[in-house]
Amino acid sequence: MSTAQCFNCDIVHQDVEMRSFDWDMRPRQKDLSRGHTGGLTTFEVDLCPHCYSQVEDQSVSGWDWWDAFDVLSSHFTYEQS
Repeated sequence: MSTAQCFNCDIVHQDVEMRSFDWDMRPRQKDLSRGHTGGLTTFEVDLCPHCYSQVEDQSVSGWDWWDAFDVLSSHFTYEQS
């Protein structure tokens, strides 16, 4: 079994999987003027089971990948050690 790094918690796990979410891509006006289009698509990110279990809503919105991840990361809680 190979290992991968969770994009959220940055810990290397053996059980990290590529997770897919419905993504309502909403480009900004400047992106639209450059020819980018919006619409429904798929947002994919590597997450461990712990981080994935914290996501209640299986859909995100945003104008680019990072904006969509910011929306998704609002679901995560962080434990202090």
